[in-house]
Amino acid sequence: MRKLDHILRLPEPERTQRLREWLEEEHEGDGRVLIRSASGKPMTVRYRGQVLDFNQQGRRVPRRVAIDLLLLFGENGIHRGRDQATGFTPEQWVGLRPEYKKLFDEKQIRFLEDYLTHVPDGDSEESEPAPEPVAERPIVVR
Repeated sequence: MRKLDHILRLPEPERTQRLREWLEEEHEGDGRVLIRSASGKPMTVRYRGQVLDFNQQGRRVPRRVAIDLLLLFGENGIHRGRDQATGFTPEQWVGLRPEYKKLFDEKQIRFLEDYLTHVPDGDSEESEPAPEPVAERPIVVR
């Protein structure tokens, strides 16, 4: 099994192809994979109307959910470095005019500095190197 984080760093169309292979490959049990925070600290995210808590050991989720979670809360996820409820980055929050800041409860603003990562099962998969992205070559027109 490949580490999902490595697959998500690949350029298209190779990324889509590897994601399909990862979803369809043989797996033991119910096919759930382990997702946890990169720092190992507890992390809470909101996903599809639910609050998901990830403790130090992580949480097992279905493969398709793992892809969604890493696209949203992974290393290059949409919500990384932002407050999930408002979408503000720390820079945007500081630059916000006071009359707009009053509209939000400042105690509830929480910027997601940590991110979720896939932890492959077994020791051999963890040491597997990241796949090399395909080098892009310029198009030569003759």
